[in-house]
Amino acid sequence: DRGMALAQQNFAPERIARIGRRYAEALKARGDWVGHL
Repeated sequence: DRGMALAQQNFAPERIARIGRRYAEALKARGDWVGHL
């Protein structure tokens, strides 16, 4: 959902990818998400 929203706002694909990676890394760092990833 985030990626689509950013694409609709004309964010550059590289920027969307960077934001997505940061978000994924933040989720991996949270202990409560470990079982879901």
